Amino acid sequence: MTRRSSPRAGGRRTRAGVAAAATVLLVVVAVGAGGAGASRPAAAESTTASSATPVFSARRLPALVQAIAAEGDLKAELDPVVDASPGDTCLAVDVAGHELFRADAQDPLVPASNQKIVTAQLALDVLGPDHRFTTEVGGALGDDGVVDGDLYLIGGGDPVLRTRAYADYFGDLAGAGTSIEGLADAVVAKGVRHITGSVVGDESRYDTERSVPGWPDRYLGQHQLGPLSALEVNQSFTSFPDTYSDENLGALVAAEDPPAFAARTFAELLEARGVRIDGPAGSGVRPPGTTLIARSTSPPLTAIVHEMLNRSDNQIAELLVKEAGVVQGGAGTTAAGLAAFRKAFDRLGLPAGGVVMHDGSGLGYDNRLTCDLLVALLDRTGVHSAIGTGLAVGGRTGTLRERFTDAATKGRIRAKTGTLDNVSSLSGFAIDAASPPLVFSYIANGAPVTPALLEVQEQLGRALVGYADSVPLAAVSPR
Repeated sequence: MTRRSSPRAGGRRTRAGVAAAATVLLVVVAVGAGGAGASRPAAAESTTASSATPVFSARRLPALVQAIAAEGDLKAELDPVVDASPGDTCLAVDVAGHELFRADAQDPLVPASNQKIVTAQLALDVLGPDHRFTTEVGGALGDDGVVDGDLYLIGGGDPVLRTRAYADYFGDLAGAGTSIEGLADAVVAKGVRHITGSVVGDESRYDTERSVPGWPDRYLGQHQLGPLSALEVNQSFTSFPDTYSDENLGALVAAEDPPAFAARTFAELLEARGVRIDGPAGSGVRPPGTTLIARSTSPPLTAIVHEMLNRSDNQIAELLVKEAGVVQGGAGTTAAGLAAFRKAFDRLGLPAGGVVMHDGSGLGYDNRLTCDLLVALLDRTGVHSAIGTGLAVGGRTGTLRERFTDAATKGRIRAKTGTLDNVSSLSGFAIDAASPPLVFSYIANGAPVTPALLEVQEQLGRALVGYADSVPLAAVSPR
């Protein structure tokens, strides 16, 4: 890849450009201050203090000069970050809508899990932030508490339907979820005491593709996610270790028939509550006109997006794509969901040049995003949005718990990580309590993800928080 020099073409700023900007600002401020003084007679001056400082005021001159100098210093620190990165790397940094740095920011690169930022935004647009997934239970319940025939557990695509044990498996990484025990309690509360048939799991809301077309089989074998289904409990894992870690993913056991496993889990919960069930659990499709007995409702989409981003959950991402397909595409398939997402790009006015989406999680190597797109999206949503608050926090939460732990950056980098073989990405915010956050995106392709490359990203984080500390941005804006 050839590094380009034009800022608008995605290349890096030059020191001459920073110096020129400084000269222009100094002249404008001086002229503005002089003009304001010349046009106001002394007798007309108010004895009451002004409630705001004009943008073109000499009072702002020190802050502006400091900001310009800091931008030059930031560039001096970010140039080595780019130089130490693989040849196929993009980096973009903005603050308050102002471009601070660009290096190949329009180049489409493999984003890994930074794809989930885009999936989150598009899902929120297509489904709505208050969207909830509903799991229903239906059957022919008589006044005597007997279900004549089968009891149907009907999947609504809820990606966080789980047992208490599975929530405990994730520990403090577990976000908001839907309790299947609570659904069992609701069925018993309706008076169900005996089921003459079986508990049957219905996954017909989505297709039966357990993975994303084009993915290698090893993703399911490595348990990067469980088999996909509109009805899944514990993300279709039948057993799991006591605690979650990337190192013990191999200990997970995936269900061969996710809806049948969900039905079996639900049947066991009902039996533990005193319900007699005559037949073995299985999977199937409910007959038309099945009477509703009870339902569970997931947390709102904003909470589910938080869990997806913070833990980098592939399963949630792919089910959000299928749900978008149902809501706007008429089919619970990956293809229909991605088609709905592409239409959302146009509605949102995002820079979609070079963007390719083959999945929602970023596991596929055919995906392409640009640093320009990610910065534009994050700048649009803001640090206090569902996406901004869902990002992991350096040294504290999610996938950044063990990164950015030094005193300078701990708690001040809020970002989405991304890692595949020869792909590393990091996009998010550098936070300062007194100033607007810096928005940044970094994607590196073409080299192994080594400790040295992760240290380059630590260097990036230190440069960003250093800039935020050195510039009194609040003083530059009107008071």
